[in-house]
Amino acid sequence: MRRALLFGLVMTLFALLTPGVGQANPWYGPWLMQNARTGKCIDLPGYGAGTIDGPVNQYTCRPYGDNQMWQLAYKPNEGSNAVVALYNTADNLCLDLPYYGSVAPGTRVTEYTCAGPEDNQYFVVVKRSGGGSIPEGYWFVHQKSRLCLDVDGFGTGGDDAPLTLWHCSDADDHIWNNRAPYYFRG
Repeated sequence: MRRALLFGLVMTLFALLTPGVGQANPWYGPWLMQNARTGKCIDLPGYGAGTIDGPVNQYTCRPYGDNQMWQLAYKPNEGSNAVVALYNTADNLCLDLPYYGSVAPGTRVTEYTCAGPEDNQYFVVVKRSGGGSIPEGYWFVHQKSRLCLDVDGFGTGGDDAPLTLWHCSDADDHIWNNRAPYYFRG
C-alpha cells in the first residue's frame, strides 16, 4: 500500500512539473553565449548582478564566478525556428530593448525584468551553416525589429564592447553559440 501511495505521489509530481504538449518549454541552460567572430561572451559590467536598464556588453569568456551565464526561455516557434528570451542567472533579468515594439538599428541592448511575450525581449534563433570564412552558429533575430543581436563595430569589438541590434549579416559579428562552462577549461 505504501509503495502504491509513494508511486502515485511521484507520478503526480512528475506530471505537475513536466511541461505538456502545447506548453512553453522550461528555462534551458545555463550557457555562456559566445560570439563566433570575436570569441567573447555576453557579459554584464563588473561582477555579480547587473541593473535594470543597465548595459550588456561582451567580454572575455569566464565560465565560473561571473555574470555570463544565461538561460534560454522558449515560447512557440516561428516556423521552424525557436523563439527565446535570454535570462541572466546572476540577476534574474532578461535581455531587453527600450519600450515594447520595434527599435532602430544601433539600439543598445539592456536588461530588464522578464516580462513575457507582450514585451520585446524575444529573439528568433536562426541556424547559420557557416563555410569559408563564415563561422557556424546562430543568429538571434529580435522578433519585433527583425535585426540581429550585434557587437558594436564591424567585427572589431573587444572587451566591454556594447551589444546592439543591427541588420543581419554573416560577415559581421552576428553569429552566436551557446557554450557549456566546461567548454572553456584548459
